[in-house]
Order: sequence, then structure tokens, then C-alpha cells
Amino acid sequence: MTELRDAKNKLRATWNPEENAITIRDRGKDITFLLKSDGSYDLREKTVRKKIA
Repeated sequence: MTELRDAKNKLRATWNPEENAITIRDRGKDITFLLKSDGSYDLREKTVRKKIA
């Protein structure tokens, strides 16, 4: 899995080659693009909850 982080070391995106998926995290949502062999993709959106310490 490959991670992309911003200047503040906050996670912004991940690439998972086993699932052929890119997940982008922005403003409390994870948006996942599952890439298919024909060039199309499935889109999944999930709300991310912050962990309370």
C-alpha cells in the first residue's frame, strides 16, 4: 500500500495494488475508486469518524 501525505503529515490518499483501488480522504469522507480492467471504476463513499482520545 502506498500513502500520500500533505505537508502536515496528514493522510490524504492511499493506493492498494492488491484491490486495484485508490482511496482519497477529504473533509471527513473516504472516497474509494475500485478500478476495473476495462477502464471503468466503481465508486464508494464512506463517512470517517474522528477517534476521541
